[in-house]
Amino acid sequence: MKKIIGGIAILLIALVSVVIWRTVSFKEPVIEPFKDIEFTNSELYKKFQDELITKLQKSITYKTISYQDASLRDTKEFQRFIEFLKKSFPFVHNNLELKLINQYTLLYKWQGRNSNLKPVVLMGHYDVVPVSEKEWTVPPFEGKIIDQYMYGRGTIDDKITVIGLLQSVEYLLSINHQPERTIYFSFGHDEEIGGVEGAKAVVSYLQQNQIFPEFVMDEGGAITIGMVPGVEKPVATIGISEKGYVSIKLIATGRGGHSSTPPEDTAVTRLVRALNKLQENPFPYGLTDVQRTMFRYVGPNFPFVQKMAAANLWLFRPVIESILKKSDTGRASLHTTMTPTILKAGIKENIIPTEAEAVINLRILPEDSIDGIINRIKKIIQDDNIRIEILPFSSEPSPVSAVEGEEGLGFQLIVKTIKTINNDYAIAPYLVLGATDSRYFKEVTKNIYRFVPMYLNEEDMHRMHGNDERISLESIKTAFQFYAIFIKNL
Repeated sequence: MKKIIGGIAILLIALVSVVIWRTVSFKEPVIEPFKDIEFTNSELYKKFQDELITKLQKSITYKTISYQDASLRDTKEFQRFIEFLKKSFPFVHNNLELKLINQYTLLYKWQGRNSNLKPVVLMGHYDVVPVSEKEWTVPPFEGKIIDQYMYGRGTIDDKITVIGLLQSVEYLLSINHQPERTIYFSFGHDEEIGGVEGAKAVVSYLQQNQIFPEFVMDEGGAITIGMVPGVEKPVATIGISEKGYVSIKLIATGRGGHSSTPPEDTAVTRLVRALNKLQENPFPYGLTDVQRTMFRYVGPNFPFVQKMAAANLWLFRPVIESILKKSDTGRASLHTTMTPTILKAGIKENIIPTEAEAVINLRILPEDSIDGIINRIKKIIQDDNIRIEILPFSSEPSPVSAVEGEEGLGFQLIVKTIKTINNDYAIAPYLVLGATDSRYFKEVTKNIYRFVPMYLNEEDMHRMHGNDERISLESIKTAFQFYAIFIKNL
């Protein structure tokens, strides 16, 4: 017995030693900042940086609103916005090739010096979601500046990307810079309603012309403030994968008739039973490859106990998962979600409907697929009187983009640029839970990164698509700094 106890003690000591050693030696992957950034110290640079504030402010005044009902689109506003770009960025429009896709999506080409290098695509969108003006405390389309914040629909989603990129190119052209590799700038006009006319059509154009980018950078992450528990410093979140998207309709059928003499089973009861089964059998939870990569980068910045868990996922994975499950966002990152969003049945209170419908929206982990989740749902429901229809605008989850080696070039360039702005910022590769236009580009490249160089806190996140959307003037200046350094070092 003493030998057994002694052996267990030795094993425990060895285990504790390994855990502590792994924790103490747990360091962020080292990616050095760029050194040659003297061009950012000139008066001309500062002039262009200040001008970005004015140009972004003006861009907000164009009501480039995307409605689900396409007939409500004010095409004159979109045309006026394009004319504004042409007038505001003369160097860009005199030196870059511009192609309009479906009239309103802009695809610029900046020819590089080295045709042997694959091009890159930097993208954003200039359409915005509708507003309820009565609920705003400031005019939503004036770009009004109050206490170092610019207010307006589209300030953070996503005109800062469009105007920030163009102003950075305008500046680089003014100092006679030509990129080493060709750069495409894709600015969509319908991202908020699916991107079919815009980004999807751009991808078709690239395929037709045999253009396969090294990587793509779109909106998604940001430099977050106070949004990663346990990390006090700003954390730059970079999306390296994106959940898939599909909505399905469950259509239950049954015998109708008068409600006074109901059958044992109706369309409504069948549908309710199916929804209950799905609720009781969620998709499995578990850490993904993306989250393991995230903890490898951001984990060294945690307090000691959390750092110990992140450094030893092989031991503490269940603990990490239980912590993540406590928040809606954390739970969603661990599994494929399915959420009923629309229910329809019946036309009169005393008539039993012959059909009952439910729309379920699913956001799909990279480890899953649309076919796989449909098959699983069928097995859970097990009812031949319920058929499943897949609604339009479905998208498979995107591949997980590389962060290391030659394939991880785009990620490393983003991180190097962030570290150039502030070497103390933490980095967190992560899984994007929503949908962006970049999802279409998986047809032409494996490496897609989602990051906008602006500062966001919890409050500002809630303003996106909400009331009083705003961006700090510091974010606007940082966006110019990031894009100028990033593009110059491509």
